[in-house]
Amino acid sequence: MTNVLSILGEEGDLTTATTVDAAKVVRLLTTTTTVKILIKRDSVTIGSFTCGHVTGGTVTYITKEKDDVIEAVSGGSTMLVTKIAYSH
Repeated sequence: MTNVLSILGEEGDLTTATTVDAAKVVRLLTTTTTVKILIKRDSVTIGSFTCGHVTGGTVTYITKEKDDVIEAVSGGSTMLVTKIAYSH
Protein backbone atom coordinates (compact mmCIF):
# COMPACT_ATOMS: atom_id res chain seq x y z
CA MET A 1 0.00 0.00 0.00
CA THR A 2 1.21 3.51 -0.80
CA ASN A 3 1.98 6.03 1.95
CA VAL A 4 0.56 9.51 1.33
CA LEU A 5 2.16 12.63 2.81
CA SER A 6 0.22 15.92 2.84
CA ILE A 7 2.07 19.19 3.46
CA LEU A 8 -0.08 21.41 5.70
CA GLY A 9 2.14 24.45 6.25
CA GLU A 10 5.20 26.48 5.35
CA GLU A 11 8.63 25.07 6.11
CA GLY A 12 10.45 26.85 8.94
CA ASP A 13 13.41 26.24 11.23
CA LEU A 14 13.96 25.78 14.94
CA THR A 15 15.84 29.00 15.72
CA THR A 16 13.01 29.60 18.23
CA ALA A 17 10.73 27.17 20.03
CA THR A 18 7.51 26.46 18.11
CA THR A 19 4.35 24.38 17.99
CA VAL A 20 4.88 24.22 14.19
CA ASP A 21 1.45 25.75 13.55
CA ALA A 22 -0.16 23.51 16.20
CA ALA A 23 0.95 20.42 14.25
CA LYS A 24 0.18 16.92 15.48
CA VAL A 25 2.62 15.39 12.97
CA VAL A 26 5.90 17.11 12.06
CA ARG A 27 8.55 16.41 9.43
CA LEU A 28 12.05 17.37 10.60
CA LEU A 29 15.02 17.67 8.22
CA THR A 30 18.53 18.06 9.58
CA THR A 31 20.50 20.00 6.98
CA THR A 32 24.04 19.74 8.39
CA THR A 33 24.68 17.89 11.66
CA THR A 34 22.99 16.28 14.63
CA VAL A 35 20.60 18.42 16.68
CA LYS A 36 19.16 17.60 20.10
CA ILE A 37 15.41 18.23 20.11
CA LEU A 38 13.26 18.85 23.19
CA ILE A 39 9.50 18.38 23.31
CA LYS A 40 7.84 20.57 25.95
CA ARG A 41 4.33 20.64 27.38
CA ASP A 42 3.40 23.53 29.68
CA SER A 43 7.10 24.59 29.77
CA VAL A 44 8.16 21.15 31.08
CA THR A 45 10.36 18.88 28.95
CA ILE A 46 8.41 15.67 28.32
CA GLY A 47 10.88 14.11 25.90
CA SER A 48 14.07 14.61 23.94
CA PHE A 49 16.00 12.95 21.15
CA THR A 50 18.97 13.54 18.89
CA CYS A 51 18.03 13.97 15.27
CA GLY A 52 20.30 13.80 12.27
CA HIS A 53 23.65 12.48 11.19
CA VAL A 54 27.15 13.93 10.91
CA THR A 55 26.65 14.50 7.17
CA GLY A 56 23.11 15.92 7.50
CA GLY A 57 20.16 15.26 5.23
CA THR A 58 18.26 13.11 7.73
CA VAL A 59 14.44 13.18 7.76
CA THR A 60 12.52 12.29 10.93
CA TYR A 61 8.76 12.27 11.55
CA ILE A 62 7.29 12.83 15.00
CA THR A 63 3.81 12.97 16.47
CA LYS A 64 2.92 15.33 19.30
CA GLU A 65 0.00 17.14 20.88
CA LYS A 66 -0.96 20.36 19.07
CA ASP A 67 0.14 22.58 21.99
CA ASP A 68 3.47 20.78 22.54
CA VAL A 69 6.48 22.91 21.68
CA ILE A 70 9.51 21.68 19.73
CA GLU A 71 12.82 23.29 20.62
CA ALA A 72 16.41 22.74 19.47
CA VAL A 73 19.04 22.82 22.22
CA SER A 74 21.44 24.35 19.69
CA GLY A 75 21.78 24.41 15.90
CA GLY A 76 18.10 25.18 15.37
CA SER A 77 18.83 27.04 12.14
CA THR A 78 20.01 23.73 10.62
CA MET A 79 16.75 21.95 11.48
CA LEU A 80 13.85 22.50 9.07
CA VAL A 81 10.32 21.65 10.23
CA THR A 82 7.00 21.32 8.43
CA LYS A 83 3.45 20.53 9.58
CA ILE A 84 2.23 17.41 7.76
CA ALA A 85 -0.41 14.71 7.73
CA TYR A 86 0.05 11.16 6.48
CA SER A 87 -1.91 8.03 5.72
CA HIS A 88 -1.06 4.55 4.52
